[in-house]
Amino acid sequence: YDLLGIRHTVVDGEQMYVQPASALVEELIAAGRARESEGGIVIDLPKEKVLLIRKSDGATLYQTRDLTAARDRWERFHFARMLYVVDVAQEHYFQQMFAALKATGAEWADRCRHVKFGQVLFDGKRTKTREGASILLEEVLVEAIRRARKIIEEKNADLEDEDAVARAVGVAAVLFADVGFPTTKNIDFKWDEVISFDGRTGPYLQYVHASACSILRKGGERGAGDPALLTSDLEWDLVRRLSEFPGEIERACRECEPSVIANFLYDLAREFRSYHTAGGRDRGLRVLVEDAALRDARLRLVDSVRQTLAIGLELLGIEPVTRM
Repeated sequence: YDLLGIRHTVVDGEQMYVQPASALVEELIAAGRARESEGGIVIDLPKEKVLLIRKSDGATLYQTRDLTAARDRWERFHFARMLYVVDVAQEHYFQQMFAALKATGAEWADRCRHVKFGQVLFDGKRTKTREGASILLEEVLVEAIRRARKIIEEKNADLEDEDAVARAVGVAAVLFADVGFPTTKNIDFKWDEVISFDGRTGPYLQYVHASACSILRKGGERGAGDPALLTSDLEWDLVRRLSEFPGEIERACRECEPSVIANFLYDLAREFRSYHTAGGRDRGLRVLVEDAALRDARLRLVDSVRQTLAIGLELLGIEPVTRM
């Protein structure tokens, strides 16, 4: 979590809900929302289905404790949404759980959502904890940082803060391999693809962001910049793309799908690279032209791209480095 820059404000273990779960069962029985069935206690669900919440020996189940935790979180936080980020194999489990919440009178049950995700494969193979073939995320992050440092040393041996940049790039490679694609899709993790500075990767997006920063440093101080001076098709393609960003953020939030932002950033990065490359072929399309007013307008466009890339990367948990 330290490598990923993640901090938790609340951490609750399952054990804290064992006793409250037993109390919840008694409460539901008293309220007529749960009943005895073959020695156990069940909640009636739609379509003549039932959910067992206490076994005949008096023991509660994991699902009982999950129901108890959900109620506790509602009472503590009155959340707008509660997201359960669990693999797609548990879809039926959460369908039952949310149905049970409704059956027990939880008016907020519709605010709960299962965010499904697929499996991570390494070179086409599953990792199996029970067979001793598991791979820890920390090990993957450390290896990604090592590989990123090696590439950086080959590309820019004089880079300042090499360790910090390598860490940011390595973490970006792993994160983007996960959140950069639809959540329900299985991920085939291949090192050569994940850590590449070209193509649809986290390091590529960081590289484009760093390129924009480099242009702005070379441009020096500038005026406000009049966008009316931007007349080329490539420039207006970028302007139109930038205008889509707020809507893409809203869609990603609504659909609980970070790959929406990842897709947008990749498309923006490609269009910006095309614009930058065109300037290398045609002096009239260069950002740092002699015409001061036009230069300021183009620098303003470059800065808008930089800011959007930075915001988008940060939303994905990726650090937008300024030099690579």
